[in-house]
Amino acid sequence: SETGSGACLFLASTPLHTFFALGLMAGPMRQAPKHLWLIDQPPGARDYLGEALEKSGAIDAKVTRFAALRGTAAARAQLREMSAQAARIAPATIAVGMDHRLEFYGALRGCPSARRVYIDDGLYSYLPHQHATAPWLEGLSNWRRSLKYGLPVERPALVGGSKAVQAAYVLLPGQVHRGLAGKPVQALQPDWFATDAVRQTGIAAAALAGFDAASCAGLGLLLLLPHPRFL
Repeated sequence: SETGSGACLFLASTPLHTFFALGLMAGPMRQAPKHLWLIDQPPGARDYLGEALEKSGAIDAKVTRFAALRGTAAARAQLREMSAQAARIAPATIAVGMDHRLEFYGALRGCPSARRVYIDDGLYSYLPHQHATAPWLEGLSNWRRSLKYGLPVERPALVGGSKAVQAAYVLLPGQVHRGLAGKPVQALQPDWFATDAVRQTGIAAAALAGFDAASCAGLGLLLLLPHPRFL
């Protein structure tokens, strides 16, 4: 295990982040106490993988849900609570799938000594963000948001490129953008996701979504297309 007995705190704002977190939980962080925070959860939204992780028990992890931040005062209060919870967990590693999220910086405030790891966010790990800004404007935006929410925050033009992120796990280490290229970047390994624990969690998640995962056994080809904005 990369982290030994130190706890790992994962922050997932999409099911993709949760999926990659499962692989890390079953792989290099398998021996560590595990906490998954499902953040930025709109009313009625469901992360079936997170639900399955909580209900199936295939991987021993504590799952906590946090609603989407709304309003400055309420957001400040929720971020303070997240900082307090992170301080109680005292994780050796904080892993996040989107380093724009205020919740990430709330957790860091609670445990600034934690190693900060980026989890692949998809194509934004390899392509510049469509709305990338000039460095001076990015710095001004960070300063204004820090004042607004009462804690140091970053909103990097390149996802994963914040100064807070120290290392990364991605699918294609050799193709990451310049914001990640200068950091220790490791490949997500297929065998982590082939473990019984991850497979059982995936099957349970499919069942929660009303889908029989066994029906995929007969597929000869699975075609995955990126979002049209990237084509």
